[in-house]
Parts: sequence; C-alpha cells; structure tokens
Amino acid sequence: MKLIDLRNIFTNCNDVLIDICGDLIYYAEEKIEDGKQSLFLLRYNSATQKEDLLANYLVQKPGYMMHYFSFPTDFLVVMENGSGEAWVLRLSKEGKEKNFDQVTFAGNYSGSFAIDESHILFYVEENDRDEALFHEYQLHTGNSRAAYLYDLETSRCRSIRDKRICAGAALIPFIGGEIPQLLLLQPHGTEEDKRKCYQDKRWLGDDISDSVWLGMQSEILDAIHYGKSELPMECILRAGTDGLVRYAGQDEKSLYFRALYFPKNDQRLIAVDKETGHKTVAANLTLAGNEKDAQFQIDGECRVFQISHGKDGIHVKGILHSSVDACYNTEMGNFITCLDDRYLLARYEMTDEKSTFVFYSLYDLKTGKTQSYEGDCAVRGDMVVLF
Repeated sequence: MKLIDLRNIFTNCNDVLIDICGDLIYYAEEKIEDGKQSLFLLRYNSATQKEDLLANYLVQKPGYMMHYFSFPTDFLVVMENGSGEAWVLRLSKEGKEKNFDQVTFAGNYSGSFAIDESHILFYVEENDRDEALFHEYQLHTGNSRAAYLYDLETSRCRSIRDKRICAGAALIPFIGGEIPQLLLLQPHGTEEDKRKCYQDKRWLGDDISDSVWLGMQSEILDAIHYGKSELPMECILRAGTDGLVRYAGQDEKSLYFRALYFPKNDQRLIAVDKETGHKTVAANLTLAGNEKDAQFQIDGECRVFQISHGKDGIHVKGILHSSVDACYNTEMGNFITCLDDRYLLARYEMTDEKSTFVFYSLYDLKTGKTQSYEGDCAVRGDMVVLF
C-alpha cells in the first residue's frame, strides 16, 4: 500500500482530483480572484514531489460549472452554466491544447458524459426558448430529455434518436479484445423500486425489467452519425420483475454485475469476460440464515467484502479479490476497502451546526496501529491519495 498526502497542495475547497495515473496525479483548481473566475489544470509527480502547471484559463462568463473526464493521453473539461451552450476543452496530459470548442444545442444543458477522447454525450432539457420543440419531441418519444453527440474531430453535434439513451440509460466504455466497446445500462429505478415491483407483480406483470446492452463503439458512433433510431446493441443480461441485475464495476479482464432473484433472495456476482463475453459466477452473495444482518460491499477495484456487526466491532471478510478476515472498532466509521489484505480503510463523518468534517482512518492489521486523517480520499489499486 502506498499513501500519498496532498492535503498541503489541495488548499482550496474548489480543488478537484481528476485522475491518478501511477505516480502522476492530475487535478484542477477553480478560483475566484478579483471577481473573475479562473481555472488551473495541474499535475503532481509523487515520485519527484514536483507540481507542474499544465494550463490556466480565465472564464469569461461567471457561474460556469466544470466537469472533468480523463483518458489515457488526454483529459476533457466540459464548461457549462445550465444554458443552451457549453464549452469543451481537450488537453493532452502534457498540457497541449487540442480543442476549445463552443457547442450549442436546443434546450438547456442537464448533463454530459465523455465516451472517449473525441466524443461527448450531452443531455438537454426544455427551456422557454425551445418549449414548443420539446413539447413536440415528448409527444413523439415520451422522453422529457434529449441527447446529442458532439464529435471533437469534426466539430459536429448530432441528435441521438435511440430512446434508451434519451431516457437516461448510462453508457460504460471498456476495451474488450483490444476493441473499444460500450455497455448500455437500463435499470428500472432503484433496488427498492424494483423490489416493490416484485411485491406488486400480481398487478404489474413480468414486463418490468433491468437490461444490459453491449455493442461495438465504432458501430454505435456510425449509427448515431447516420441518424439510426436504434443503436446496434445486443442484450447480454436481463432481469424481469422477479429479480434485478445491476452493474458493479470492471477490472482488466471482466465486467461485473450483481444479480438478485427475489423469490429465493438468491444473490450472485456475475463476471462477463471482456474479450469472449463468457459469463461465470464470480461470487455467491447469498447470506446464510445466521447472517441476516450482514451486507456485501464492492469497492472501486471490484474487491468484494462481507460486512457484519458483532461484539468485537465490525467484521470484514473478503469474498472476491481479497482474503482479509478481521474486525475493527466501530469508532473508525464506515468501511471503505482493504488494501493488500492488511490495511483497512474507513470513513467517519462529524457534523456540527456550521460544518461537516470528514475523517479517514487506516488500520494496519499487522501492527494494530491506526492513523486518522481529516480531508478527502481516493483509492486507485494499492494507492491511497489524501487531499
């Protein structure tokens, strides 16, 4: 486990961690100076303990929000103020500006997602100017939001006609067999919503489903380019009213999904091989009769833990990608993860009338020592970054 403390560098509450790439950590500082909004994009090398300024910009219009997306060679910044326009900045991780584009669309900005270094998905919703247009759109599609795809290579913005995306289905990019691919996640509400549908199945029937779709990124982008109403994607997982299926994360080899069958309360973690699409049960997440108060937790590295409360504190047992079996004091807070099967990380939040204070604690199972830190925290692999 490697601990990097950047709290003396992240001195502004508006500092944003963008990405952790080995020893290189990318982040942004958003400042208001003399009534003017400035954006600084920086890089910190933990090996040399050196900070570099990659770029800085003066935001001409006040009140812009920044959204950051990181990729292997570039990162993107979407700047928006909730209106019918947004600015897109593409910067190499060496600080070279590749794009600084203004994007305009019908409706007002309501969200964005970068598929790769060259394509950004924009969601828009009705505004006063385009009220009639959106009314007509909703009559034909049933959706209140619309979606556009912006291509940074051609500076073209195209309308997306696939109802699944316009309705808010999430896209997850990944590389499978060295080919860029996309997952489209179409869950029905929250887990509580889906369970309620099962309880009301007598009236609702078995047509309420969670669906997971898969397609080649190049084919999907071509379909959007040519205005196809349905993107070329194959349904690889589906759960009707009797169950649910939810995306849990991915590692280098597999995509993971949590599947639950309500009638038997049977729960499993399904692994889908990124290259072959082969499905296997990665872990059994069904609790035994004496474990009814336990719960399962999956961290950002797809490590799976079973968490339970006992007389000795909080018991953590590794189920997948971890073999830890240990207890820690409840005063440390909520369990986050365990690194190297040795270092337990927990989060504790304390609130008074004016402020909220967040503390992270690292408990070394080998030495029995605990170290607590105030601030925020990010985990990447076996690295913990404090900021």
